[in-house]
Amino acid sequence: MPAVDPERLAKQLEHLASLGSNSKEIRRSVLDLLEFYADRTKRPSGTIGADEGIRSFRVPKPVLRRIRSALLQSVAENPDAAQAVAEALWISGYREPRLFAIALLGAQGPPHTIERVENWVVEADDPVVLTELAEVFVLSDDGKIDTAYQERIAIWLRKWDPMLQQFALLILLKVVQTPNFDDLPYIFQHLNRMDEVETQGSQGSFNLLMEELVKKSPSETAQYIMDEVKRNKTQGMRMIRDLFDYFPPDEQARLKSILSGP
Repeated sequence: MPAVDPERLAKQLEHLASLGSNSKEIRRSVLDLLEFYADRTKRPSGTIGADEGIRSFRVPKPVLRRIRSALLQSVAENPDAAQAVAEALWISGYREPRLFAIALLGAQGPPHTIERVENWVVEADDPVVLTELAEVFVLSDDGKIDTAYQERIAIWLRKWDPMLQQFALLILLKVVQTPNFDDLPYIFQHLNRMDEVETQGSQGSFNLLMEELVKKSPSETAQYIMDEVKRNKTQGMRMIRDLFDYFPPDEQARLKSILSGP
């Protein structure tokens, strides 16, 4: 990766801005910029365990912010161009262009078609991109779920598509992590509608969600698991084994009675 020369970067961004609404040329220019500033000292497969296989240029954040700002300014007055450029960037398959695509579409404001978001989720095999999709399109600034997505989350939890199920669990996790959130029955109501978790990605998101629920209310979470044992013994018993150590002694005793039962 070459040292970042502010003057050279400014000229590169001027060229990007000069492309107007030509989505194919903008995509080519963005990819060229990312390639130019890519950090080649890191392994191609990524630097974080969960990122193995993720296609990323690993460009310095200050450069990414400048490119993002230039893209937003170039289509600020042209929503149709913003959508075309967003789609062109998305299909590149790389993390950074996909984050730019989400920013471009999100900056246009509602309405966003749920179908477009669903399509992107299904194609997104990157947890960073999934998180950005959730925060830009589904969650409000105060951590609440946009009303347009309330019913859709219940559908996604029913294994309609593994990535959509994982996405729904990620959204619920973000909601629970919101400071002062205490409406746990709302979360358990969604989980009661969920089909069995089967994929590794969904299981990881589910376990993180359950750990957060234990922190919020050990007693309510223990009761949910006990009810789940009655509804789906295999999944309920797996929850006890995976989460047992996170509970305080009193709740561990309640759960242990189920493990040692008939």
